[in-house]
Amino acid sequence: MKVILVVAVLVVVILLMLLQRRRRVKALKVLQSASLKQVNQALSTCLPQVQTENFDGKKYHIDNNAELLADVWGKGVMAFEYSLPGVQLSVQDLPAIRQALGALLTQYARDQRIVGYQEEPPFVVSDIWVLADVLHLDISYVVNRATSEYLHDIAAPKHENN
Repeated sequence: MKVILVVAVLVVVILLMLLQRRRRVKALKVLQSASLKQVNQALSTCLPQVQTENFDGKKYHIDNNAELLADVWGKGVMAFEYSLPGVQLSVQDLPAIRQALGALLTQYARDQRIVGYQEEPPFVVSDIWVLADVLHLDISYVVNRATSEYLHDIAAPKHENN
């Protein structure tokens, strides 16, 4: 009788834990979807305004095919990778693009009254690189602790080398 009671309690506890996990996963997916929508809107608005010597943002269209970086960096990180094919850029072009896009995203956030986690900028160009004529942009939407910590983690090696 005691064994059956213990097994029953264990089954109930396991079921409750699975239900709780399912709710958390569903809530995370809702947050990821809403975050992607915000980042898509911000990038669609700002990218066409980016004009540098070798880059014209008007030539590129943002679609909903951004890759979520949480799969690599962990759950809760709201960072998305966009790929813009057909660019003819060098590594020297990237800082100007990053700076211009970052400034436009910051202004967009101010205009839309979007605030980041603990007063951090809500949109951050967290990485930018070119590979095989494809410009890759990682845009982080800083709405939670996980994304904030991710940005601090990826920035730390840069500061350690200086």
